[in-house]
Amino acid sequence: MAQGFAGRATPPASAVEPCPGSPYIPAMTESPNIIRSPLCQSFTADGVTAQIEIYRLEDGTSWTLELIDADGGSIVWEEQFATDAAAFAEFTEGLEEMGLANLIEPDEDDVATVH
Repeated sequence: MAQGFAGRATPPASAVEPCPGSPYIPAMTESPNIIRSPLCQSFTADGVTAQIEIYRLEDGTSWTLELIDADGGSIVWEEQFATDAAAFAEFTEGLEEMGLANLIEPDEDDVATVH
């Protein structure tokens, strides 16, 4: 598999709360438009289910691969892919090499081999 596995990520807080009495008011910004690949899907193997997300920014050219487990935890590949098909191929290669459970919850040895 190619270089770039980022490991488990914790979802960011949905809102920024200023400290009590602080004059800071969070700026309102527009979120970028995200294009989801038609290859996004729910996938189950050996009793484990994950959501495969492949996406890019509307103005971007590279695709991101992310797996989301049943608890909402995610694995994001650091590597960007030229096409959504290349990102999906990376997922299927990892699936064949490690299995879905190890892709979602890699141990230390797997982190060194998943990219």
